[in-house]
Amino acid sequence: MSGVLGIVRAVRDVMLERTSYPDWIADRVAAIADDEASVVEALTRDFGVVTAFAEHAIDAVPVSSADATLLSVRRASPLLRVRRVSYASAGEPIEYGEDRYLPDAVTFLVTASRESTPLTRTEFSQ
Repeated sequence: MSGVLGIVRAVRDVMLERTSYPDWIADRVAAIADDEASVVEALTRDFGVVTAFAEHAIDAVPVSSADATLLSVRRASPLLRVRRVSYASAGEPIEYGEDRYLPDAVTFLVTASRESTPLTRTEFSQ
């Protein structure tokens, strides 16, 4: 049996990211090109700053009026919020971040093992 399935998806904004950096690393982050795909990779590649570990807190929150406008949703609609702090190997914080996602746009997969507990973010597909 064979078949073809065509899916048309409209492009839409699905998340907001707010990240701040401590003073010790802010000048390095400012030097990274605006079109860099990954600040974390650029910090490692260009400055030798390696993220050793990170903490993530995931919960649901109602969207604020300002964020509702940015995401084109109704005020107080639920958003998935991910707060994170990442650290260098000596324990100094590298970044403080808060991301907010439309609930139908992302799935988080958390895998635990004795060796590591990686957190991966993937696009949600039905």
